[in-house]
Amino acid sequence: MTNGKTSKNYMAIDFGTSHIKVTIGAPTGEPLASIKEPVAYFRPTDAPKTAVEFDPAQALKLIISVAQRTIGASNIAPSEIHGIGVTSQRQGLVLLNLEGLPICATPRRHAGRD
Repeated sequence: MTNGKTSKNYMAIDFGTSHIKVTIGAPTGEPLASIKEPVAYFRPTDAPKTAVEFDPAQALKLIISVAQRTIGASNIAPSEIHGIGVTSQRQGLVLLNLEGLPICATPRRHAGRD
């Protein structure tokens, strides 16, 4: 960990098409650590061939695991992260509260394409 000074580092979480990637960056923008892991998708039996789904609980566990390992690899304390950005494309979005219950669920939308 750092020498007691508080740094305003950031965490970026990308829920991608094939991986979940977490990067910790310094205030200068320099990456301190970055880890990615494959995400598991499946096709429901009654869905079109282009449809995929994922298990939200499994995905959340993976995001937490990758985030914790990235914080460890960055050699900073969690309290030194002052901002978190999350990105994902071509997927729906479900926001969970601290108890793991959904507070917002929305499908993917691209202006002018749907």
